[in-house]
Amino acid sequence: MRRLALALVLVCGCQRTETVTRVVNLHLASCQISAGSSGLYTATGDYSPAAQSSALVTDQPGQGIDGIPNHVQSLSLLAVANSATWQAVTLVPATGDLDMLLLPRASSCGLAVKIGLDATRVFGLVTPHALIATGTLVNQAAPDSFRIDLDTGKVTKMSVGLQKPRTHAPVAALGDGRAIVSGGVSSSVPLRNAEVYDDALADYDPNVIPLSDPRTDHAAVTLASGDVLLVGGRNDTGLLLPQCERISAATLRASESGQVNLTTPRTNAYALRLADGRILIGGGFDAGGTPVGSVEFLTPDGAPCGSQCTAGVTVPARHQHAFVPLDGGGALFVTIPELGDPPDFTRVWFVTPDGGATAIDNKIPLTDLALFAAAGGGAVLWNGSSWLAFDPWTGFSTVPVNASVDLLAPIATPDPGMRAWVEADGTVSVWRDSVRNAFSTEGPYLVDDVDFMTPDRFPAPAFDAQQGITLDAGEGVFVADARYLDFDADVDSPDGKLPLLVVRQTSGDTAIGEGACSVATASHVHVERRGASVSFSTGGPLLPCATIAPDARVSVGVRGSSSGSHARNLVVSRIDD
Repeated sequence: MRRLALALVLVCGCQRTETVTRVVNLHLASCQISAGSSGLYTATGDYSPAAQSSALVTDQPGQGIDGIPNHVQSLSLLAVANSATWQAVTLVPATGDLDMLLLPRASSCGLAVKIGLDATRVFGLVTPHALIATGTLVNQAAPDSFRIDLDTGKVTKMSVGLQKPRTHAPVAALGDGRAIVSGGVSSSVPLRNAEVYDDALADYDPNVIPLSDPRTDHAAVTLASGDVLLVGGRNDTGLLLPQCERISAATLRASESGQVNLTTPRTNAYALRLADGRILIGGGFDAGGTPVGSVEFLTPDGAPCGSQCTAGVTVPARHQHAFVPLDGGGALFVTIPELGDPPDFTRVWFVTPDGGATAIDNKIPLTDLALFAAAGGGAVLWNGSSWLAFDPWTGFSTVPVNASVDLLAPIATPDPGMRAWVEADGTVSVWRDSVRNAFSTEGPYLVDDVDFMTPDRFPAPAFDAQQGITLDAGEGVFVADARYLDFDADVDSPDGKLPLLVVRQTSGDTAIGEGACSVATASHVHVERRGASVSFSTGGPLLPCATIAPDARVSVGVRGSSSGSHARNLVVSRIDD
C-alpha cells in the first residue's frame, strides 16, 4: 500500500487563526492514482465560514507541512486524475499525523489483507475510523478477529480477539471507542455474557460482562445515553426473550431490571436509533419462524413510547427484509416478494417519524438484499447484482460504480459515504461516493433547489423556487448529515406562514414556533443556540425559548405548523466562540 505525505496550507476564515504543524498521509488501496493528479483539501469544523481550500499535487511524496488550523475537525480531499474523481475524508484528531484513504469515486478497491469469507462472521461499527470483523472460520478452533482501519485501509488481525468463539452476536458501539459484542452462539449453545472491544487497545478487553439470560439471534442498539439495549432473541432452551436487557456504558454491567418487554417477541429483528433518538424495532421472526410485520417504537432511553408513537404500524411480513434509519427521520423498509405475491406487490416502504408506513410504488429488481444509510439523507441498496441509491425526494436509481459482481457479504461502515463488503476470495473491498459528514457546510438552503436537504417522509414535500417548500402540518425537511454545536439559523416565509424551525437532538426535538417558543405572525425568524440555551427573534429582542443538552450535536430543519407553512432561504451558520 503506497503512502503519500503531502503539503497542505489552509487559511481559516474564522476567529481563531493559530496553526500547528501536521502531516497528512494519503493511503491507497489496490487502486493506484495517476501521476500528475491534483486536488483540493477542504477543512471544516465548528466555525463559519469554512476554511479555504488550497491546490496540491498528489503524486509527489515527502513534501513538508506549512500548517493547519488547530481547531479543524474534518478534512476532505477531492482529487482529479485523468478526468476521474478521487475522494478522501477523515475526522481530525487533536494531535498527531492525519491519515486519509484515497479512493476513486466510480470504482471499488480491495484492501491488502484477506480476512476470509464466513457467513457467520460479525462486523461491527466502532468509531468513525474503524470497524471490526469477528467470527470463526470453518474448522478453526479459536475465533479470529480483525480491525479494519477506514483511514489507512490497513487490516490487522487482533492478537487477543474474542475470549469465546461466538456467532450471531450483534455489535453495538458505546461512542467512546469501545463496542459491546453480546451473546451469540458457541458450539450451538447460546452464551450468557458479552465482551468489550476497546479501540485504544485495538483489541478486546480480557474481562467479560455477565448477562441475565443466555441470548442469541437478538439485536443490539446504542441509546441516546450511550447505553446498549439488547432486543429480542432466544435463550438456551429455544424460548423467545420478551424482555430487553441494558448494558451500562458507565459501569459495563448488564441488567433486565426495569427494562421494556416487547409487544411481539422476535428473533433476528432490526433495532434502529432514528434521527430523533427514538428506537424502532421491526422485522424478525416469531416463535414459529414466521416473519413479523409489526413495528414497535421505544423512547430515546429505551422506554415504551406510549402516546409519542402511533400504535399498530405494520409492513409486509416476508422472510428477506431490511430496515435502515434515514437522516431526515423515520426509516426505509425493503423486502423481497415471495411465491404467490401479486405482480404489483410493493416491496419498498417509508416508515415515517410519526409512526405511519407509506408504500413507495417502485418495483426495483431484488434477488438479494443489503441496505445501508447513505450521505445526503438517503440509503444505498445491494440487490444481488447491482447497487441502487435511494433519494428520499425521487426514489431509487442505479449507482454508476464499477463494483465486484462477487460481492457476498456487504458491511455497514461508520461513514455514510463509504461502502464495504467481502469478496468471494475473502478480500475486503471499499468504495467511497461522498465526503459529507457532521461538519459539512453549505447553504443557504431552499433557495433554488433542495440540495443537501432531506425530507422526513415520501412523497417529499413540494418545492417551488418562488414559494419555497410547502410543508403540511408535521412535514419536515432537515439539513442532511450536518450536526451543529453553537449556531445561528434564519428562515423566511414568502406569505407569512412561518414553519417551525426544529433543533433535533437524539433525546428529542425542540420546535421554535409552538408551545413555549410560540412565534407571532411574521415573515422571518432568527434562532440562536449557545450552549444549552436556545433563543429566537422575529425582528425584536432575542427571547429565551428552550434549553437543550449543552454538549449535544444537533441537526436543524423546518417543519410545517398546524396550519401548514411555506419556507424559503434557510441559513444555518456555525458559530466559533
